[in-house]
Amino acid sequence: MNALSKTDFPITIQENTISLQSELSASFSKEERLFEIYSEKSGHMMNGMCKIDDGLESLFALFRGLSEAGRPQGLSLEFSFKTHEVTFSYPISNSLVVIKYFKRLISILQREVKFKKVLNRIISIRNHFNAEQRLLQNSLLEV
Repeated sequence: MNALSKTDFPITIQENTISLQSELSASFSKEERLFEIYSEKSGHMMNGMCKIDDGLESLFALFRGLSEAGRPQGLSLEFSFKTHEVTFSYPISNSLVVIKYFKRLISILQREVKFKKVLNRIISIRNHFNAEQRLLQNSLLEV
């Protein structure tokens, strides 16, 4: 595989839209982007690579686990834990099924990231509240 291109793969990165046209465009703002996908057409196959963005390496194991559920026939995935990259290949005739599959994976991973952000905020607020409660109790006991 040489000279991989973002534009050859049906999933591209632009501004906050997911639409199904002649091919799928899944796009995210920088805050929402989880990974970059590069691919190239090689005969009757589509070959590519997906790299998890820096700071989101913890999603790699989840991505690997979720990828086993409903993987389309003919889609080959190879995972590199060292580089947090996934290489893939599939017959071009399976493009629509593979696109829907990647769209579903991306959606699940986005929800996971949003859930973790909300959970971290809730934990932070609770910790702040507990600290205030301790200060209030200590000041009442000192009087």
